[in-house]
Amino acid sequence: MHSEEWRAFRFAARKQLTPDTYIFRFLLPEGCVFGLPRAGLHVVFRATIGGKVVERPYTPVSLLHQRDHVDFVIKVYDRGVMSKHVDSLRAGDSLEMRGPRGAFSYEHGLTHVGKRSAPVKQLAMVAAGSGITPMMQVLRTALLDNDSPVELTLLFANRTRADIIMRAELDKLAAAKPTAFRVTYFVSDGGGAGDGEGKEDDGVIVGRIDQAALAKHLPPPSTDICVLVCGPSSFNDDVDLALRRLYYPADMGIVVL
Repeated sequence: MHSEEWRAFRFAARKQLTPDTYIFRFLLPEGCVFGLPRAGLHVVFRATIGGKVVERPYTPVSLLHQRDHVDFVIKVYDRGVMSKHVDSLRAGDSLEMRGPRGAFSYEHGLTHVGKRSAPVKQLAMVAAGSGITPMMQVLRTALLDNDSPVELTLLFANRTRADIIMRAELDKLAAAKPTAFRVTYFVSDGGGAGDGEGKEDDGVIVGRIDQAALAKHLPPPSTDICVLVCGPSSFNDDVDLALRRLYYPADMGIVVL
């Protein structure tokens, strides 16, 4: 991976996760890693589609030290020019990428925002839909780092249970390290389970992530916490405002991805 040069990567395979979301795997030279320096950084895809050059940012979900391939989780939108192009790739086709890009990254108990760094003891994540993808590599990296342990909390909103991306892996991670990682799912459509917030048998809350939910399910505000937020723009704005009203530190403490 190079920050200035476009490099072509061969597509290998896809695996369906939800009705419209897939893991797309690209091959690396044998024995090589993708080359991002820290978790949380993204790359840019480039392709000529319909006679026009299109560029879009995507964050890998595989670990930094993963060799031989790199994985991206991508939701395919009906009007998503790049996502539909990636979904059309066949094994052996190439896609250009370059990077890293991004203002936020994480390593060894330190969050990096722009040129500033800060130690954290708690890393909270508030995601909606495909907004989980920029957080997966950070989550996986932090849980493997026994030398710089942090407490991780994830609030993850989706429309239905079927839309919850990577739920099996998230549940597995939470079960493996219950004192280090806690995940709470929210769905706006409970499938007839009733209105209002209520815990279901499968551990999913029917309701939205509003200010009351943030206050109930996130660790309390402190100088040692960083809250990552990623989802549609309206979701990001609402969560950011709610966190500020709850007195989470805006300076390095709230990061909208």
